[in-house]
Amino acid sequence: MCGFLGGFFSGNSEEKIKAGLAAIRHRGPDNEGIYLHQDFFTAACRLSVQDLSDRGQQPMRSEDGRYVLSYNGELYNQKELRQQLLQKGFDFQSQSDTEVLLAAWQAWGPGCLPQLNGIFSFAIFDALEESIYLARDPLGVKPLYVYEAGASFLFASELKALLQWPGAGGTLQKELFYYYLLFLYLPGGQTLFRNLQKLPPGHWGVYKRKEKRFEVKRFYQLPFNGQYTQHVSVREWTDKLEAQLLTTVSAQLQSDAGLGFYLSGGLDSTLLAAMAKKVSGGQHFPCFTLGNLEGLKTEGFGDDFSFARLAAHHLQLDVRTVSGALHLESELDKMVWHLDEPQGDPAALHTLHLSQAAASAGLKVMISGAGADDVFSGYRRHQAMRWNFLARSPQPVKNLLASVAGLKSNALQRRVQKLLVNNGSSSEARLFAGFFWLPPQRVKQLFTGGMQEAIARMDPYQPFRQVLQEIPSEHNCLNQMLAAELRIFMGSHNLNYLDKLSMAAGIEARVPYLDKEVIAFSAQLPPGLKLKGNTTKYLLRQVAARYLPQEIIHRKKTGFAAPIRSMLTGPLSGLVQERLLEGSLRQQNIFDEKEIKKLVAANATGTVDAAYPIFTLLAIESWLRQFCPA
Repeated sequence: MCGFLGGFFSGNSEEKIKAGLAAIRHRGPDNEGIYLHQDFFTAACRLSVQDLSDRGQQPMRSEDGRYVLSYNGELYNQKELRQQLLQKGFDFQSQSDTEVLLAAWQAWGPGCLPQLNGIFSFAIFDALEESIYLARDPLGVKPLYVYEAGASFLFASELKALLQWPGAGGTLQKELFYYYLLFLYLPGGQTLFRNLQKLPPGHWGVYKRKEKRFEVKRFYQLPFNGQYTQHVSVREWTDKLEAQLLTTVSAQLQSDAGLGFYLSGGLDSTLLAAMAKKVSGGQHFPCFTLGNLEGLKTEGFGDDFSFARLAAHHLQLDVRTVSGALHLESELDKMVWHLDEPQGDPAALHTLHLSQAAASAGLKVMISGAGADDVFSGYRRHQAMRWNFLARSPQPVKNLLASVAGLKSNALQRRVQKLLVNNGSSSEARLFAGFFWLPPQRVKQLFTGGMQEAIARMDPYQPFRQVLQEIPSEHNCLNQMLAAELRIFMGSHNLNYLDKLSMAAGIEARVPYLDKEVIAFSAQLPPGLKLKGNTTKYLLRQVAARYLPQEIIHRKKTGFAAPIRSMLTGPLSGLVQERLLEGSLRQQNIFDEKEIKKLVAANATGTVDAAYPIFTLLAIESWLRQFCPA
């Protein structure tokens, strides 16, 4: 919906504030505003979605002038909240959910947060207390960054806005590149800058100017508690899930601006489009899908376009094709700049291209099928848990299987090899090794000797261990893994690129499968109805059978992908040579150039599947050059 920034910073100037706003103007191209109060400021650029008039403009002040709100997101239950607030005596001047949120804060303070159903990050300045309140939605769909140093306290929707202030970048935490090469992303609330953090999902915080301290508290916890509803038939569960999804989709269709769908032709996105058509009385929403996805079959991905065409025919959808061709050699720097991070996943560019096409068609809101795999169990690593017994095999047997898996580079063999190489003797290793792209020890070797000392103190399993500590009553392995998917993989990776690259085109992306009521439903569902034998998303497929043809329901799993392995030896080979083996990366004294050369050579011969870590090294080089110029 928008982008915002603000905080306490001595010596603020309107020019500096405008520079910060310019860095995120793509998030809200419709209008913008600035509020100043002594050494506090807040500024916002708005993407008009609910109430397109100026009455929804931000920053928005309460009638008494005490509170000032800058807000990014949507409240799907704003109508219900508005009714409650009307009964409490509040008077509304607009149909904007921004005004509803401001009134909810006046009425209930932080107590309003559990009542909100939506995607949001926001900042509220209390002029009477001279305090700043920040909050972020339960799953972290909307980003929020915080800078704290001495008497300075700043916040922003994107990291690049904060870097307009002197010293905000601060000390670079070079050892954290270790996580990017392990996972392709940085898990948790840290950033690569020591004094810049992300407000964790499902948390709120208050900074009081007099105390000069930021206190953070949780308002949402993933509802995994080991308690599953029993004695309910599959038919009844299917009815319940269908009803919940229809309610959620209906709520998320609220928009005064144009709305459409990202459509892959897969189960998740196509089911949402079908349900939207049902609850809207047959309304035709524009759907955007990728075509020209050449070279993916050899890398283990299926074809989207033919299934999207099938969905269009079956449901009579308005499907528009966007080229799936990627030019990573020319688009990498732009991708990294928008991400604020060196995430090595080209799926971000697919999101950008689809969003640009939607914006060109006059839309401002897109519905995404993201999250279904993380809520209802759709990943191959969930299936791989059934092979964890291999971790207890004698080492010679594991070595033999690993060598056989490494003979060729097809997708199945790569996954078997990853399972065998990464699986350790501990339960944590067996549960979470599937998140690694290279074994931790191999990643460590890529760094210089001085860096290896710092990395040796880092625990690659700590982010996952933290998730398990948050849900101590949940002992089912699948649910533990789903909690990690939601809190770490989805929260730190998919949602970052979905938000940043859709908003780069002025598009708000909504994610019905990550609605907190859908997640609560999943948590009480017996795990065997998520992954049944080798069938992923079992119950979701039962619902889909009421809407979609079997060819879509049981098609091979795919995703926003690119033939990155072949591209590294083709279009990207010059970039690898220039930037990794001969270029600026060697000047950073972070990575061991000889080890990178070995990795590139081993990947080229197929002895190691390191395509994505190598692409992440390219992203790291790009990030360093753009965000940490010498």
